[in-house]
Amino acid sequence: MKKILLLFLLSVVTLLDVIAQTNSSSPYCTANFDGGIGGALTKNISKIEINEAGWISATGTANPLPGFTYYNNLDPVPLTTNNNYTIKITHSGLAMHFVAVFIDYNQDDDFADAGEVVNFVTVNTPDFEFPGSPTTLEFTVPASAVPGKTRMRVLVFEDDDYTWNLNNNTPPSCTDYSMVNELDYGETEDYDVMISNTPVSTVELNNISGVKMFPNPASDILNIVSNSNAIIYAEIVNTNGAVIKQFYPQNVSFEFSVKQFEKGLYIIRVYTDALHHTDNIITVM
Repeated sequence: MKKILLLFLLSVVTLLDVIAQTNSSSPYCTANFDGGIGGALTKNISKIEINEAGWISATGTANPLPGFTYYNNLDPVPLTTNNNYTIKITHSGLAMHFVAVFIDYNQDDDFADAGEVVNFVTVNTPDFEFPGSPTTLEFTVPASAVPGKTRMRVLVFEDDDYTWNLNNNTPPSCTDYSMVNELDYGETEDYDVMISNTPVSTVELNNISGVKMFPNPASDILNIVSNSNAIIYAEIVNTNGAVIKQFYPQNVSFEFSVKQFEKGLYIIRVYTDALHHTDNIITVM
């Protein structure tokens, strides 16, 4: 019995550890750089802060090429519709051709829709001024933003061949250059954000009370019930760290069948409309 319990605990630790940052942007477009001559990543992001959300990410300056990281191992940035936010981006160097922030408000896996370039600074000024570091931008989450988890992209970029149009006030969210044709320097960092219609004053993370999942183990129907706040988003994560199922209940309870899942351990991550979340390990029999 002790051996079974130990194996179970080791499996739980492994499952929680596999959710780590990645260099894959999928299903979003590629956003990497070649680093210019010598392949050095001379333009990079070292810190991002959204003080109104109580959120900060210090990513350092040693990010390897191709200059893209999706920090899916971090808790989502809590954002509320109709709220104003200030994002401060600390980056290397002054010679940036743009610093930009994108949010996929309608959750369609791109940043191409109106309003999803939430703010940016470009070089196209009469005096050819460059945005210095840190660059501070402001944005408002629109009332039309779909509640739930979605993607935020922060990008800094210098292109010495000026292959993008300096007269175009909209920076591209997608980049995929090679050293053959361009000398381009930059870094892109993607993060999850959790959009809610309910203002929050504090964010409590992990193992909150008030959310129940039963039965566990489950072989047919799994019930998820919140004692108070509505559940705005839930996801199932497998032992490889991949999100294999997503739900947007917008209710205090919902249920789903686990018959299509292979037997084993899964994380069920549930977010309420107060942007609290809980992680629970369930066993599918």
